[in-house]
Amino acid sequence: MSKLRDTVICFDIETIERPYKDFTNRAEKIEEIYEKDMLVAESKAKEETKAKYRTIAEDKRTAAKESTPEGWKFSPAGAEIVCIAWREGLKTAHGIEWEDVLGIQAKEADAIKEFVSFLNLPSGPYSLVGFNISGFDYPVVARAILEHGMHLENKPGEYDLYDLMYAPLFRKSKGSQDYFYQQYGLGDVGDMDGSQVAQCYKDDCENNTTNVLKYCKHDVEKVSKLLDINYLTFDL
Repeated sequence: MSKLRDTVICFDIETIERPYKDFTNRAEKIEEIYEKDMLVAESKAKEETKAKYRTIAEDKRTAAKESTPEGWKFSPAGAEIVCIAWREGLKTAHGIEWEDVLGIQAKEADAIKEFVSFLNLPSGPYSLVGFNISGFDYPVVARAILEHGMHLENKPGEYDLYDLMYAPLFRKSKGSQDYFYQQYGLGDVGDMDGSQVAQCYKDDCENNTTNVLKYCKHDVEKVSKLLDINYLTFDL
């Protein structure tokens, strides 16, 4: 892993599944199959047999339209950002001095705009830090930046990724962020996990609350504490 820059920015995103977007003419193929199935139905002699085959064709088309590829919601294309939280820190000889956790819960375009505006502030080279950010968070953020017509003003090389999954204390073990947080006695992990975000976000929208943001900010606090113990143990 690359060495931590003097300025570090811990971040975390929360996402919900986006409606499946057809990137491979899948919709057209479904209709082609449907038309062939209907031709088969019309070729039957008895009206009751035709009706049976028509029903089968309709059900087959509906099921195909409603299905989504395996892993879609966990891909950068299939995950829609509904919340981002971040925290800036500065390396010192005695540890990392942290600013308050910031964040926004909003539609993806607004959330990514706020985050990019923060990243574009003149703070010099920095490291983006998170847990499994190279496998999920950063690719989703990169997709959202591109899709919503934004860009990072920092040139390549002025920032890098530091994924805590591969930090010295964690890379030899397989565990989640909360697992390591508990193992090192860093505090309460909370009652909520990622599988509950979609329903919690729906409830937030209905009740005008921001519980997803609270959860996301807590995750950023966890990331910063996990980074602290690695920084204090190793020369990162």
